[in-house]
Amino acid sequence: MRKVLGIVACLVSFPAMAQPASTEHPTIQSYAATQNISYGEAQSRLARLNDIVAVEKALNDKFPNQFGGLYVVHSPSFKVVVKMTGGGQGLLKQITSDPLFVVEKAETPINQLNQLKDKVARKVAAVDSFQFSAEVNVFDGTVDIRSQDNARMQSLLTDDLQQNKNIRLIQVETVSSNTATIYGGRQLTGTQTCTSGFNVKHNGVDAIITSGHCDDTMTLSGVSFNLVERVYKYSDQWGFDMQVMRTSGTHSYPNQTYTAPSTLMTVTGVADILNYPIDWPICVYGSVTNTRRCGKIKAKFLVLKDNRGVTNAVHRAASDDGKAFNQGGDSGGPVVVTNTAVGLIKAKGAAVADLYFVDFGALNGVLGSFASPVSIKTAP
Repeated sequence: MRKVLGIVACLVSFPAMAQPASTEHPTIQSYAATQNISYGEAQSRLARLNDIVAVEKALNDKFPNQFGGLYVVHSPSFKVVVKMTGGGQGLLKQITSDPLFVVEKAETPINQLNQLKDKVARKVAAVDSFQFSAEVNVFDGTVDIRSQDNARMQSLLTDDLQQNKNIRLIQVETVSSNTATIYGGRQLTGTQTCTSGFNVKHNGVDAIITSGHCDDTMTLSGVSFNLVERVYKYSDQWGFDMQVMRTSGTHSYPNQTYTAPSTLMTVTGVADILNYPIDWPICVYGSVTNTRRCGKIKAKFLVLKDNRGVTNAVHRAASDDGKAFNQGGDSGGPVVVTNTAVGLIKAKGAAVADLYFVDFGALNGVLGSFASPVSIKTAP
């Protein structure tokens, strides 16, 4: 049996939901931390948004042939740079005398840059399968065109565009890649069906965790995931039936998992099964069963030899209503206590109402059974 390590710390962090909710807005908190300023200063800065927007609109409406755009500077001091052609300072004073706004010279009005951008986009968009992006760079007063082939891009432009000094071609490895939001509790499909459990960090990289007996390559939300590390092996003390999977591309991995067909749960903590007594309530969600099922822990660290011949120490729960807890395809789905991640669905039990699940061996939130650092995401 495992030694009871870290129980005090886990018990202290477990009742997080009972703590008073912070009145500080997370966006303001993040900005304050990023800029290394107080929450009050961050709040004061962000409260200037309406003023900045109003000045931008007024300048664009009144001086369309002189206004070159504006942008915010956050460090070392907070200010708004207004780009103007000609006598910019005098023009700005017709709109505002607020010292927050400072003038810098612009070579080309932003309206002209936007027209140039649209002209390029209309020309190049007609070419099938040629990927590009076109944007106005307010900082430099240019239209930046990104593609994987500058020579090809140049050839697609008309002579006047090729000679335009405001156009800047930038060659990149990848222009864009459509992204997906990856949640736990979603169906994984391969030669078999499984369920994603939780979003994790694996060696600092976003990934998902599911059952170790699932396929090496599976599709989730239209995205192909591949095995990067697996623990599925004999043990009469640990529940080694987990694997971490990753995908290429840029996707978002919120600390959320489905616990019902259209209900997302925000994961705020991770706890060791040792923190919970027998008959403590838990809930699970499998993508095939497609509904939240709840029950109570009935046995911990029972030794189970599964239908693939692998022996694990797992835990058993029974549904409250005596109905089936889960079914084939739910493997890997999340096991939770309120908003705390506890483990993954392993298998159906001998009785209809029974569920077997594996725990994380979670000490200080890090999954102890993997060779590389793996942690459940409990923050965005």
